[in-house]
Order: sequence, then C-alpha cells, then structure tokens
Amino acid sequence: AFLKIINGARKEPTKKYTHPQTENQEIGWISTPLVIPDRSDRRLNFPRQQCEITKFMEAAWRLKEQTENLR
Repeated sequence: AFLKIINGARKEPTKKYTHPQTENQEIGWISTPLVIPDRSDRRLNFPRQQCEITKFMEAAWRLKEQTENLR
C-alpha cells in the first residue's frame, strides 16, 4: 500500500486525474501540438546555417572551453 501511494505521488497530473485540478493546470493540460511539425516547410523550419565567421567563432569557443576545463 505504501509503494502504491509513493508511485501515485510521482505521477504527472495528467496521469493522476482525468481533468485539471486547478486553473493553472488548464493552460497546458492538453499538450499535443496544434500544428504537426514539417521539416520541409521553410516557413516554419530554420535550420542552422554556418558561414566562415560562425565556423571560426565556434572553433574559438570550443578551444576556450577546452583550455578552461584543463585548469
């Protein structure tokens, strides 16, 4: 009985109850996305792009982090 209570307390609210218990829970109770993400739609997807300066700075930051971790 004790383990059942502990395991029940660890569950997310959506798995414990069928309806939101507070006003704040109503905001994110149904968390399914409204629009299915489409990676091929260029209006909604902004892939990471690199040019010379971003590649240079990424390498510089990586080198800086490595030298700081050695200290």
